[in-house]
Amino acid sequence: MSFYPVVPPDATLGCAEDALGLPGQAGVVAVRAADLASPCRRGLGGDGRTALTAAGAGRIRSGDVVVWLKPVAVVDIGVVALGFVVRAVAGGLATGVSASQWFLILTSFLSLFVVAGKRYADLSLDEPAVATRSASGKVINAVAPHLPNLIGGSADLAPSNNTLIKDVADVQAATPAGRNFHFGVRELAMAAIGNGLAAHGGTRPYVATFFVFVDYMRPAMRLSALMGLPVTYVLTHDSVGVGEDGPTHQPVEHLAMLRATPNFIDLRPADANETVEAWKIALQTGDAPVGLMLTRQNLPTIDRAVYGPASGVARGAYVLADAAGGEAPELVLLASGSEVQHVLAAHERLVAEGVRSRVVNMASFRLFERQDAAYRESVLPAACRCRLAVEAAASFGWDRWVGPEGEILAIDRFGTSAPAGTIFERFGFTADNVYDRAKALIAAAAAPVA
Repeated sequence: MSFYPVVPPDATLGCAEDALGLPGQAGVVAVRAADLASPCRRGLGGDGRTALTAAGAGRIRSGDVVVWLKPVAVVDIGVVALGFVVRAVAGGLATGVSASQWFLILTSFLSLFVVAGKRYADLSLDEPAVATRSASGKVINAVAPHLPNLIGGSADLAPSNNTLIKDVADVQAATPAGRNFHFGVRELAMAAIGNGLAAHGGTRPYVATFFVFVDYMRPAMRLSALMGLPVTYVLTHDSVGVGEDGPTHQPVEHLAMLRATPNFIDLRPADANETVEAWKIALQTGDAPVGLMLTRQNLPTIDRAVYGPASGVARGAYVLADAAGGEAPELVLLASGSEVQHVLAAHERLVAEGVRSRVVNMASFRLFERQDAAYRESVLPAACRCRLAVEAAASFGWDRWVGPEGEILAIDRFGTSAPAGTIFERFGFTADNVYDRAKALIAAAAAPVA
């Protein structure tokens, strides 16, 4: 892979407002690359990420993208979150790519992600049920043709992690421009290589393995967070739903560990469309690693005509379902990932009985804690202390969200070897048990204090 400048010094980039399809937003101004050859003279930081107000052809406005000899600078990005472009295409396309070709790549990529109100162009994730690891594989292969610097691989588990980019070469001595890495059973080395690629710039690296094996690469993952490196960790087989492989392969405490790591973004999507949103967040993040915790087993696709939009994942937690009439909730059910389906089913039974129940999807602790107090209050109102959190992982960390009067249905022991459905039933991760626990919690809250 080449890391030479993409645009020659005498290239002039014309306005691409129409191609970007962003009404009311400034397009790409005409700026000669030669005018920006010296970043210090033009007020840019050496890495091209410092905001600027004027250069070359005139004032740079919100939404403008400027190509110069080394990286791409995204200035005052406003409603279009393009900070990731700095890393994604910072001088990293093949030598000889013309300015017009570069624009074709950029605008195609933008049309995939940014066109308001439309699902991503190359994705169709309306299947009744799909494992989030499979949905992730579809996202990778939908994005890869539009983002040629997306590269990565797996620690000898690519078919299980669903991380192979189709119809491209592997990275080998004879094909150094390949995009699929075969790291072998070398999780720590794999994560360290991902860090190196991200630190160099010009690529969007992802690395993958089973979630339980983050134990092997923890030092490099910590450095990702410490150094602010945008490495995407694709971590499949995310719970006791692994099944018959048993407790050696069933993560329990690992989610709490990642959530406790400063500057590490945790994302555990509840269905295929939330997986699309999770990848969008990962590719838009330029200063932190992102972990995608994905299921082995199929999950039902949530009907977004009935429930909250999957885009709510971007705020970490969001209201997925509420009682009719918009009344304040008397009960809040919280869950992430594969447990959201059971919480939704229990919620429907409770609402049918007149309970003012709310379902909150806690896809990311880190992103939710970054929201302002007003938004957090709108999702988890302090007045509602009757809260039940449901997650097939260790309970550590949930106390913050359920409060002293809430309860947590979690796993504070190692797993067991059995089919996934049997394990989930054994540990109480069923709609019936969530319903029963919720009813008991409501009754306890209503009981007179002795």
